[in-house]
Amino acid sequence: MIRPLALLLLLVARPAHAQLADDPMAPPPDDSPARSQERSGWVGTKAHISFLSDRIDRSNINLRLGYALMGGVRWGRFGVFGQIEHDVWVETELAVQLERGVLSLAVGGEYHYAHDRVRASLAVGMSVLLEEQPLDPAPSFGLFGELRPTGLRWSRGRWWTVQLDPIGLAILAPVLREPRLFEIQYRATLTIEWQSPGGRRDLRRSSR
Repeated sequence: MIRPLALLLLLVARPAHAQLADDPMAPPPDDSPARSQERSGWVGTKAHISFLSDRIDRSNINLRLGYALMGGVRWGRFGVFGQIEHDVWVETELAVQLERGVLSLAVGGEYHYAHDRVRASLAVGMSVLLEEQPLDPAPSFGLFGELRPTGLRWSRGRWWTVQLDPIGLAILAPVLREPRLFEIQYRATLTIEWQSPGGRRDLRRSSR
């Protein structure tokens, strides 16, 4: 009589998660790897400004402004993306005026950490000189690279995210032949993203 009663008590006290584990048709829990690796897409736009470069001795490159369109796919903390960027040159040698500068096409990868509050990214691609320079004809084709190691992120509502990169490094080399046109920029960047439903939630779970 005692043994059947003990078995009945064990069955009643059995944890609910153990019953779900025995059921192959039960949906995975929220923090399972299947949920944390769910794919999500995103699109965004960014604007950057650069006061410093490796060629600050020349007044016509003291200031750089730019904007870009971006989009990509994420799996958990990792993702891939593409971007189209226009870097505008501000010339101040004789008078303040804007030059068309450089157009860049790039692909890159990203990593989210600190519970999706910080994002690191690296993008590489090609750059195109849009406006003829005294020693460089246009269009000329070269290289582009951008590193943003510490993008601080804030969620705004369910689908929107704002990101601020206080410092980033960009390399623009639209002319590779002599005389080369090569520039290193130290940028501050502001990004606004729209991410498909569920994406930000999965990133937070995967960072636990």
